[in-house]
Amino acid sequence: MVSDRGFMPQKTQPESCTKRSAYAHGSAAKYQSRRLTISYATDESRHSQPFPMLRLRGFWMKELGWCIGDKVQVRATSKSIVVRKAPLI
Repeated sequence: MVSDRGFMPQKTQPESCTKRSAYAHGSAAKYQSRRLTISYATDESRHSQPFPMLRLRGFWMKELGWCIGDKVQVRATSKSIVVRKAPLI
């Protein structure tokens, strides 16, 4: 669905998101740790200095049961960032 503001997430999950995740199939072991690089982004509307950015994407997320439109909670400290699915309200 497209609105005048851009792309809108689907209200219903695609069929693949309703199936059991890789954890249920026992193949999650290969996803326990990933090494990523902190990149940068800028806010061109404010002509700001670059700031740190971390992008998570890939089919591995889908295989673990993360779906388009899922809500997440992020907890961060100076040494860790934890991303979890937000509880359904």
